[in-house]
Amino acid sequence: AENYGFMIGVGISSKYVSFDVYRAGESTPEGTLTEGEYLTYFLLLGSPYRYFGESSFGYYFEMGYSAYNFDRQEIGDNLEDLRTSVNGSYFYLTPVLFYDFGNRHSQRDFTIKLGIGYGLGYLKASGDIIFTRDSQNTSYSYNINEWGEAFSMMLDSRYKQWIFRIIASGPEITKGDFEYNIFDISIDVGYAFHF
Repeated sequence: AENYGFMIGVGISSKYVSFDVYRAGESTPEGTLTEGEYLTYFLLLGSPYRYFGESSFGYYFEMGYSAYNFDRQEIGDNLEDLRTSVNGSYFYLTPVLFYDFGNRHSQRDFTIKLGIGYGLGYLKASGDIIFTRDSQNTSYSYNINEWGEAFSMMLDSRYKQWIFRIIASGPEITKGDFEYNIFDISIDVGYAFHF
């Protein structure tokens, strides 16, 4: 599986994308805008997995770009229309370092890779949100167009040409007293073509 130039994967994805606003240094968001979970198709363009010598450690590059528009806020397990919205776009490019638990030299065998990445992120977002944490109910407006950092976590398992992967990634931007991020998680099931 090491000798291909690139990979195209196609399949079905269960996705959840949210826009979160945090006070700097906090781990719980003040508010979250999202459309919730949805099913979609995915098209995956992949750089080949590169390994360090003969080890089971390797790396590849994960990239994503999407426009978005959310108008519901997540409160507990519920999605509610609080007359708030966000629209914009985001981009990330992260080198992902992984460990391969399978047989890296064979495409026929079952393989599992676990990886984590850190790289470049971009976030454009404008709109308003109501801070719902601790029932503050404070309205807050923002307009961001910034470069920052991005994170990725990946679990990738393959059997022959079949792909099953869970990937969570997105940019995180700090501006003033607040941090803004896109949390993009998808569970993909599909088929890979190597070239």
